Amino acid sequence: MLCGKCGKNNKGDSKFCLACGSELIDNQPVANAAPMQETKAEQFVFCGECGTRNDGGLAICTSCRSKLTDNRPPPSVSLPTTSIPTTPIASVNVKAKIPDITVTVIKIVALVLCIAFFFPLFTVSCQGREVASFSGWSSTFGKTIDMGMAGVNKIDGNFLVVLLFLIPAALFILFLIKKNAAFCTSKTFYISTGLSIIGVIGYIVFNSGVKKAVMEYTGMSFTLDFTFWYYLAIILYVSIATLSGASAYIMLSQEKSAMQISSSNPGAS
Repeated sequence: MLCGKCGKNNKGDSKFCLACGSELIDNQPVANAAPMQETKAEQFVFCGECGTRNDGGLAICTSCRSKLTDNRPPPSVSLPTTSIPTTPIASVNVKAKIPDITVTVIKIVALVLCIAFFFPLFTVSCQGREVASFSGWSSTFGKTIDMGMAGVNKIDGNFLVVLLFLIPAALFILFLIKKNAAFCTSKTFYISTGLSIIGVIGYIVFNSGVKKAVMEYTGMSFTLDFTFWYYLAIILYVSIATLSGASAYIMLSQEKSAMQISSSNPGAS
């Protein structure tokens, strides 16, 4: 329907002109009404009452019929962007730290175990009198026992006993090469734990083998007693196994935590 006043083409059911707001009486345009220039599609104006977007040339809102006071499109509003400061994450050292005293203690204990190999680990007695004593060395290569009236008897050695010396020697060399805890990894301490457990098992097997050998060569009249050095060696092996196992577990846990932090922040340098 054309407006008789301004010539705006309105919808057929409109009662008021969308351009000038005049009441639409009939469907005929006014002869001298100049057609209104069409509004460019990109020009529009927002209603101050309901917020509806209208064409730039309209005088009243197409939604609520309120008067549009400004036919110009609203200026573009750029919302301010707030940058959230981020704290740079420092590079994560995935190598966990263990006190240097740990490595020093293990080296000292391993050295003591090597020395203990040459001290008497058990003694053979007859009626309360000590007949012979055996160190790790003599247990490896054998030893002769003077059994009095029964004569002299030689107990053969077992070369496997030398492992009781080689295991602590390997532990000492391992941590001597590493120098301090900064050069150690969780794998280093796991190896130390495994060697220590093998050492404990070796002494237990040694105990059983010595008893069997003494009974076989000397008979029931002789008794076997294990010395202070034997029990000290077992205690020292257990100490190394405990210390190394705890260090390996702590180091592995710290390494995993550090790797997770590093992977969750790939941009950290």
